[in-house]
Amino acid sequence: FFFSSRRRHTRFRNVTGVQTCALPIYSAQSPTAPVSRTWFTVADGVLTEAYWPVLDRPQIRDLQFFVTDGRNWFREERRDTVSDVRWIENGVPAFRVTTRDLAGHFTIEKTLFADPDRDAIRIKVRFAANRPDLKLFVQYNPSAGGTPMSNHAVTQDSPLAPGPGLFAWDGDEAQALTASVPFLKTSVGFSGASDLYQDLSRDFRMDWSYGEAHDGNVVAGAEIALPPSGEFELALAFAPSTALARNVAAAALSAPFESSLERYSAQWRDYQSRLLELSPQSLDGGARFRASTAVLKSIDRKSTRLNSSHVSESRMPSSA
Repeated sequence: FFFSSRRRHTRFRNVTGVQTCALPIYSAQSPTAPVSRTWFTVADGVLTEAYWPVLDRPQIRDLQFFVTDGRNWFREERRDTVSDVRWIENGVPAFRVTTRDLAGHFTIEKTLFADPDRDAIRIKVRFAANRPDLKLFVQYNPSAGGTPMSNHAVTQDSPLAPGPGLFAWDGDEAQALTASVPFLKTSVGFSGASDLYQDLSRDFRMDWSYGEAHDGNVVAGAEIALPPSGEFELALAFAPSTALARNVAAAALSAPFESSLERYSAQWRDYQSRLLELSPQSLDGGARFRASTAVLKSIDRKSTRLNSSHVSESRMPSSA
């Protein structure tokens, strides 16, 4: 009940099963008092649904990367790679995801977890290219307010934007996607008509730069300013307004990634240490036992003030 391969290329260590991979959230302040109200899932090697401020409130459909040489081809991370998902350690529901280009041109390594102190999802990315001419893009499909059909999205170039990044909202449910490196180009559009995928599939270049898209199934995209190391971070944050979401994302990125992840992990280790030890009775060294207890803990609180995460089949409704 943890992972859904749904593709022959996907391989998982420790736990396999049906439907989605859910990434539980846990508090850095107390083992029993979660602070973050954010859930999310992973499938096909990419971030899929995210939920805020309660479990039945989906806020995005997916977030993934595109790669192109700008001349002859581009790759969609979800469909054109081999993916590998690993728990960072037994019983700690944070994950390292590696996607490899089927032609061997690049590898994308991601570490994902929910910020334990704020309503944000943190992603550390390392892009390793085997040729110098590759460009990396990020695209995400908001569904603010629990539906994709009445959303608004703006880029950092819009006067409605509170700062650098990509932003979406529906009423008083808003979100911000920001990065530790600049976005070189940005654009928003409508799914299947003017989104980044449609743009890149035309001529393998990002030509469009629409600053706003309103009242529909919106999609936001950007070209990443890759540093020489290929490493950067993303923060996807949620709040009642885009300005507040931008502040949450900035606060997340200002906290050292490894320190936050270690604090998050330490809380899960503490929780796991207080459980009856059944690992010796298992056939896999306790991997499945620890994964199961983490998931059960993650769904034991579902109010708007105390939450964890979801584990079974959280799926967005179909839409045109």
